[in-house]
Amino acid sequence: VLQQIFSNGSPDADVVYGDSIADYGDFRIYQKAGSPGKLWKGMICSHQSMFFKGSAIRDTGYVISDCIVADHELVLRLYKAGASFKYLPLPIAVNDTRGISNREQVRSVCERYRMVKKAGEMTGFRSLYYLWLWLLAVIVECGYLILPKKTVHFFIRAIYKRTLISAT
Repeated sequence: VLQQIFSNGSPDADVVYGDSIADYGDFRIYQKAGSPGKLWKGMICSHQSMFFKGSAIRDTGYVISDCIVADHELVLRLYKAGASFKYLPLPIAVNDTRGISNREQVRSVCERYRMVKKAGEMTGFRSLYYLWLWLLAVIVECGYLILPKKTVHFFIRAIYKRTLISAT
């Protein structure tokens, strides 16, 4: 992956990012990265599939007060400050889906909402979008509490069947 990214020298961008693969243990889903203009919705890709110029990070700083959204908050601030982004259409990282943002989806949505609102990116429509995300997060967290993991994964595979890349 690194050879593909840096084969023509260092990309001329503050942030280089690409797609990722979400690993659920018994199946994987290909996740195409989004556009920086959609950062109000959430992270445009897995933070593991991003490379940052050192100067961009030093100039912007990294805030960890809201631990779940720290990476998202950094990327949104970089975007609002005019940082350049370069998308590479290839899977850069395989990420484990057992991280805190997946384990605590309701908290994650709430932190993202507060962060986007604080950044001045919240509108009435966007608030409704976050209400929808919160409801979905409640359903998923309750599903993991009351249903067998296999059943929850069945629904996840069904929802993402178009991007399912392997199932065991």
